[in-house]
Amino acid sequence: MVSASPIADNLAAVADKSNSLTHRALAAWCVSGIGWAREKQPSTDLAALLRSFRQLGVPEELVAATGIAATRSGEPITLMVPLIWLVAHDEQVPSVVEAAVPRSLVLDDVPMYALDKHTRVGRESIRNLVKYNHEIREWLQRYVAPAQRHDAAYMAAFYADAAPLASKLVWNGADALEALGTEADLLKSGMPPDGIEPLLQLFRMNVDHLNKLRAHTVCKKLGMVDVATALMAKEGRV
Repeated sequence: MVSASPIADNLAAVADKSNSLTHRALAAWCVSGIGWAREKQPSTDLAALLRSFRQLGVPEELVAATGIAATRSGEPITLMVPLIWLVAHDEQVPSVVEAAVPRSLVLDDVPMYALDKHTRVGRESIRNLVKYNHEIREWLQRYVAPAQRHDAAYMAAFYADAAPLASKLVWNGADALEALGTEADLLKSGMPPDGIEPLLQLFRMNVDHLNKLRAHTVCKKLGMVDVATALMAKEGRV
């Protein structure tokens, strides 16, 4: 319905506070034309969307940054930031809280959580964790089709220690939106809804082991076999 609506109607939908955040996000996405390479939108106007954000009160610096990021990256998620700003400031004052994050090994000043599913070493290390951890392996075998098990493991590991933030913006609706995003990513990776939280808990419980495997993999690739062997026996900063 949203994709078939004219630009003016979708811009009005973005501005309408009574619409759900999902509706407003879809409307903004359609107007922008960002990320619609396979399904070319008949008419789009990113500039009009950015003007609408300004008129709704989004700070100029954020609107300008959004336009640059959307154009250069081609990623629709960039358009969600002004919407989050609007919702977070709708008759409330958001706050920033400090939160605990998982402990991480540091190798040559690089924290191991940086070696996540977006890196070759990270993916190799996550596969090794699944190989050596029978609980995680059995859970994946129980819930996920063989062709998607690696993807599910990569995503679960990402949310176990790469996604957590030390400083978080808190507003009414933030927790629900975060949970929705996590669920969407895991569902896309092949996990059924009832298997998501148990799998995340397993990966959270095994972050230390994963960090050792990451450091072990890096050291082996650098030819530091003795250090790699020692890392599997103790934790600490290298």
